[in-house]
Amino acid sequence: MVRASSSARTDAIAAPESGPSPRFPRLISIPSIPITSRIALVMLRQLARLPLERLHTIGATCGRLVYRLSGKMRARLQENVRRAGIIAPGDVRTLQDFSLNCAGEIGKGVLEILPAWFGRPGDILSRVRVDASWEHVEPLLDIGKGVILLTPHLGAFEVAGQFIATRIPFTIMYRPPRMKWLRPLFRHGRSQGLAQLTTADVRGVRALLRALRRGEAIGLLPDQVPAQGHGIDAEFFGRPAYTTTLIGRLQQATGASIIVVRMRRLPDAAGFELSFVPADTLPTGDAESARALNLLQEEIIRTCPEQYLWSYNRYKAPIEALPVSESRP
Repeated sequence: MVRASSSARTDAIAAPESGPSPRFPRLISIPSIPITSRIALVMLRQLARLPLERLHTIGATCGRLVYRLSGKMRARLQENVRRAGIIAPGDVRTLQDFSLNCAGEIGKGVLEILPAWFGRPGDILSRVRVDASWEHVEPLLDIGKGVILLTPHLGAFEVAGQFIATRIPFTIMYRPPRMKWLRPLFRHGRSQGLAQLTTADVRGVRALLRALRRGEAIGLLPDQVPAQGHGIDAEFFGRPAYTTTLIGRLQQATGASIIVVRMRRLPDAAGFELSFVPADTLPTGDAESARALNLLQEEIIRTCPEQYLWSYNRYKAPIEALPVSESRP
């Protein structure tokens, strides 16, 4: 079970008021990337200049438009919400309204990360409010066994990673997007601050182990479908889903603590609320550990279900592991 914070106090932890933080690298150099990526970068930099309010408005509109036009997305989103029991059975109107709202939140998530990745990280990170649960993180790091930070596809999870990387060393396992022209943009965005990217292969697992043994934090997406042979079927919202076994094995090998990260998007572009929720030690055994991991996620997702990425194909069959050459960040 998740151990909730005993305090509801919320403090604003401000990033620099203007301009990129000195912890962030210079913007990606246009000559260093392919032509398709260059064109996308120019467009994204322009969008990144917009205030968060405009980005959320545009993102929500685009998300709802895609939802209406894409029958595949609409069907998957509604099916996942319905079978998860988020909406009362038979309440079709509520399901439709909830799903459309979810699509808007997905669109917001796509655009809200642009300022942090391509322009003004200090501005977007100054909108993050961290509750008293941050007090759990540093004492656990002081123990020296490392901390596993789990960020499900919930709320502004990409912004959460950016925020964490401004404060502590943070190693992230990275799976590159399928479209090659996006890869340099994602690499640049996710390697900001104190973040270190590592590959989604055996070499990456070793990098995660080394980071934990140095007493540092690592970041993983616990609801991402792992490659074939790296997971096990475990119940997730009432349905079997191929679930990673890596997290439980890393904890068993190092004694690291697990913290579930939730970045809730506040209404009316008021910013973000970031919580760090310590979890009990996962049970031994892959099946038991995977089910406990999914229960942790279910509990967090139910706190703001409209901001979960229900359109993600969580129940798909796993794919073959990528060769090292394909998974290199």
